Amino acid sequence: MVQRHSRTAYDYAQWVSTRLGQHGNYGVVSMLSQQIGVARQTLYRWKARGQAALEAAFSPVAPRAEGGPAHLERAILTLLLEGHASYRGIQACLQVLLGQHVSLGKIAGVVERAGKLAQDWIGCDAPETRRSLALDELYGSEHGQAYLNVVAVDSGAVWASTSPVPVDGESWTRLMWQLQEQGVQWQSTVSDGGRTIGEAVSTVTPERPHQRDVWHVLRLCQQVQARLDLLVKRLEQQVPVVARQAARLAAGKGLRGRCPKSDVDAHAAELAQAHSVAEGLGYLSGELHRRL
Repeated sequence: MVQRHSRTAYDYAQWVSTRLGQHGNYGVVSMLSQQIGVARQTLYRWKARGQAALEAAFSPVAPRAEGGPAHLERAILTLLLEGHASYRGIQACLQVLLGQHVSLGKIAGVVERAGKLAQDWIGCDAPETRRSLALDELYGSEHGQAYLNVVAVDSGAVWASTSPVPVDGESWTRLMWQLQEQGVQWQSTVSDGGRTIGEAVSTVTPERPHQRDVWHVLRLCQQVQARLDLLVKRLEQQVPVVARQAARLAAGKGLRGRCPKSDVDAHAAELAQAHSVAEGLGYLSGELHRRL
């Protein structure tokens, strides 16, 4: 007598995978038929459904009908801004997702036109109320030059973004004057604490508060913490080396290597001090993050 089991979706998936994985092996269908209490024809139908589902899931996407230039431009800009893809990456994604081959020149043209439209919009629009502005530099390949950016803290709207210019107080001052002429008003500013931004802020709006942003402060803590953790790891790895050098010295042999260490106690004290400093900074960084 065949014993029937309560069946779940997982059970069906296991049976289908067994049938597909052992295709061509003699006796598999009969064994499964007896084990789960269904007819052989039912197993064949399950197998056909499972195979069709797998083929549909892993087959290449069929080319879609083009939705017009606006649809393609939106896809290019979405991949650029949300996916952070390169031009070649955008080209590959469009080929897979939309079934369209788009030249690199066309992609660059779409990005260039969108950038010009954004700059035109920035130049003619302005918020109605005072905002808090974040000021930052984005360095490129040219030494001493960067893109100067002004972003609204509350909304993330970009109110200014320049081409690469010298990173100095004069460049920032001109940009802030340009914002005032455009009609942008601000109640406070925030930056990474750089000297050039500080000069511009003190020149254009000395009466308004200027502060350091949280991200740069915490990033600096992370950088120092990483260096300390690396020092602790290096000192820990040196413990057996120092012990071997001390043993050689006790045996009357010479030390090996450049700047060898043979004082086990002094090395242990140095390691303990490094541990203490690293743990202390970790605690202070956590408190700083919580208070900020």
